[in-house]
Parts: sequence; structure tokens; C-alpha cells
Amino acid sequence: MFEDLGAVQDRLGRAAPAIECYSRALALSPKSIKLLVLRGWAYEMLPPPALEKAPADFDAATRLEPDLAEARASLGYMQACRRIDTAACPAAQRAVLYGMGDFLILHNVARVYGKLSEVVPGRAAGFQDLALDHLHRAVEYWKRDQTWHLFHHTFSTAPRSV
Repeated sequence: MFEDLGAVQDRLGRAAPAIECYSRALALSPKSIKLLVLRGWAYEMLPPPALEKAPADFDAATRLEPDLAEARASLGYMQACRRIDTAACPAAQRAVLYGMGDFLILHNVARVYGKLSEVVPGRAAGFQDLALDHLHRAVEYWKRDQTWHLFHHTFSTAPRSV
């Protein structure tokens, strides 16, 4: 019930009530990877310092399931937002490794590199090239099988599109 209430609050753009609901659900199910990722993205809607709590949820999700590409890409994006390219790049690379063939993961990884191109000006061109490469590959996979994600993604934890 708390998960569903959190999702409703999240969809309405009410981050704080969504976080409260997800936190109550996590109190009942502390090892729920899904809830950790959902709460992490709810934190992303808030300004600092609350935003700083998002990486901890994504990190906790990756500790529970190390090969979860969605959590790796999400963690990479949050690290990029925090201007920590030395952590964002390895997270993005692991997301690609664990999410091979998944166009949504490639899209999310492209967002990591896109954000890095904004926050690390000296390396902007290289990060932009990586973002475009991942987007091109994502489109190739999507064209190959546009319904793949309907069967393989049981919940949407993708970063909110820009």
C-alpha cells in the first residue's frame, strides 16, 4: 500500500510525500531494491541537501543486487550531478555491462555522459561523443525489438527524461 501511495505522490510531482511513503514501505521491506530505486528518484526531485540522499539509495540497491543495471545507471547519473566523474563513469560502464542489449539502460547511460559533459567542461566533447554513441546504440536496439522492455522491466525506475 505504501509503495502504491508513493507512486501516486511521485507521479503528482510531490517528492516529499512520495519519499515518506517509500520510506514507510522500506521499513516493512528493507531489502526491496525496487523501493530503494523509487525513493532514490524521488529524492532527485528535491534540492540539496535532500538530493544528497539519492546516491545512498542507489548504492544500497547495487549492494543488494550488484548486477542491477538500472541502479548502476541511476547511481552514475547522481554522481554526475554531484560532479564526481571518477564515480559516475565506472557506474555507467557497469550499467552497460550488466544491461547489455537493453535500450533503456543505454538511454540512461547516455544521460550520465550528457550530464558529465555539462559539469566537466574540460572533457565535454568526449562525454558528448559517449552520450551520442550510447543513444545511437539504444535506438538500434529499440528498432530491433520495440516490445522487449514490456517483458523485461517489471517497474519503471528510469531517470526522468530531460
